[in-house]
Amino acid sequence: LILGSSGTLGSTVASHLKQNHNCLTIGADITAPDPSSSLDAFLLLSPTDTTSTLQSGIQSLHTDTTDLQLDAIICTNGGFTLDDPTNPSLTHQQMMTLNYHPVVAAAALLPRYMTTHQGLFLAMGASAALAPSAPTHTAYGASKAALHHYLHSLGVMTGLGLGGSRAIKKSSEELKRIQANEYLDSLTVLGLLPHVLDTEVNREAMPDVDGRLWTKPIDLAREIGRW
Repeated sequence: LILGSSGTLGSTVASHLKQNHNCLTIGADITAPDPSSSLDAFLLLSPTDTTSTLQSGIQSLHTDTTDLQLDAIICTNGGFTLDDPTNPSLTHQQMMTLNYHPVVAAAALLPRYMTTHQGLFLAMGASAALAPSAPTHTAYGASKAALHHYLHSLGVMTGLGLGGSRAIKKSSEELKRIQANEYLDSLTVLGLLPHVLDTEVNREAMPDVDGRLWTKPIDLAREIGRW
């Protein structure tokens, strides 16, 4: 399942996984995909109710197949808007709606649909959220920082977080949760933190910026394919 599959990054990931890893891909987005899309199925989401439309869309596919299981949920959704100086709260709400809430909605699918055999939950963070930002970038940075925290919190609940020298000690209640949710035992939770994405939209928005060090969508797609 690729969330944000109609965007430049999402469509690149879908095409790469299809062509190079022979994956069956389900796309989900608030806008329809390009007619040339390589997706095997597509779910049109409501921009105001991602959780319900994502749940109902996946349920419809589950009904039409013997037993739908997802090997990976890849969240490529996201966007950027400068803080509105006259109404900063609105910008913060918009950024959370674009960058954070859809990932939480996707994670809600894990208990029912994620495979119990080494599943992957991946979302796009941002290196810009690792340090204080310019006054006009706080909404974007805050939404990505919230996403980072969510991924950390989900990751330490997996069985992988229990083993090795860097294991995080689990309480008895947390261990019970893992036992009740078998998919958690082998789930990998991953956040990728790119620099500015090298897309046509970003190039048009920042024509005077040297984009030679920007992250190319195909490079992210290849990295995701390795996981």
